[in-house]
Amino acid sequence: MNAAKPLLFSMLTSLALTASAWGDIAAGPEGMVILTVGGDVAHPNRGAASEEDATILGKLGVSFDKAVEFDLAGLDALEQGFFEQSYNDGMFAGTFTGPRISAILDAVGLPGSTVYAMALDGYEAEIPGAYIARYEPILATHLNGRPLGLGGFGPTTVVFPEVDDPDETEAINSMLPWATIYLDVE
Repeated sequence: MNAAKPLLFSMLTSLALTASAWGDIAAGPEGMVILTVGGDVAHPNRGAASEEDATILGKLGVSFDKAVEFDLAGLDALEQGFFEQSYNDGMFAGTFTGPRISAILDAVGLPGSTVYAMALDGYEAEIPGAYIARYEPILATHLNGRPLGLGGFGPTTVVFPEVDDPDETEAINSMLPWATIYLDVE
């Protein structure tokens, strides 16, 4: 009976954290939307969008029935992670921080899912659920404590930890869209 107590506590804590995250995003963002998560989300805070919409997502051919919109505060409220990374021969180097992609999936009610991350320029990368579980990548919102800006990596960018296996590194490098604005979750 005592062995069940830690498991029950862990499950209740997880439910409380998910409910807390959902409570924070249910009303929708108060600030500028920097990320939209579409797909079969369980906890939407916005309605449908189509390719005919006069928006960046519409111009990129994105459509969905329901979605969750996040501003920076909403993403900051989720479980955070960080990685020391260097890109473009050290031009962008330091500590990338932001919510774990798994925390975003938990917040929208789709844990363990495959994610299709789309950048502002339309580049799209598939991030399988197995890679999310194994490496716990983040959707970075900050570099060295400063918010990511447009024209660089911002408003968000996918960051994985460094790995020693060259084949894994090559696979991961294809999953790193800069200027990520949309996640489609399956």
